[in-house]
Amino acid sequence: MKHVRITSEQDSKQIADLRISAYQSSKDFRLVNSNFLEWGEKEKTCPVIGVWNNDDNAIATILLIVVDNAQKAARTIEYDLPIEVPFPALVFSRAATKQTYRRRGFNQLIRYHCIKAALECNINSLLSPVFEHATRTGFMKEMGYQFYTPQETCRDKIIPANIRKLAVLERSKMEYAVQVIEQRIPDLIREYPWDGDPIIF
Repeated sequence: MKHVRITSEQDSKQIADLRISAYQSSKDFRLVNSNFLEWGEKEKTCPVIGVWNNDDNAIATILLIVVDNAQKAARTIEYDLPIEVPFPALVFSRAATKQTYRRRGFNQLIRYHCIKAALECNINSLLSPVFEHATRTGFMKEMGYQFYTPQETCRDKIIPANIRKLAVLERSKMEYAVQVIEQRIPDLIREYPWDGDPIIF
């Protein structure tokens, strides 16, 4: 059955394979080291959200990491924080969508559930590393995200093909962002309902 849920270690191979395949086919960067995309320590302590199709295959995923200061945020996003943000913050990391399902709103479907959880758990800002010309940035601007350019970024995992940005959504814009997603992809939200335990940070 189609659904969205928190993944478990039983899903680790599917999630890792999905990430690696998606990163290898990206036009925004060249993948030079895929080790960080495997299921590791972060996945044991931080929620990994997945979308599943009728064949029980993972088609989209994201890793959620809570940080409570600028130093932890910089280590997580792997570049200096280009703007002061209110903490605790939630970092969206290792996002991936199966190639045949791209441009259909699955990243926003995951983001929808994550933003609602952030509101419930008193998260004060959302941090999303993105690339300047990525398809999702237009919709993120519509949701209220602000974009900032870091001075330096790590290049030992991926080599960017265009400018890296940090997209920031503050708590005051989160409810509006949820409404925008509900208006944009109502059919997808109904078609892929949440299943299982809620996201808790």
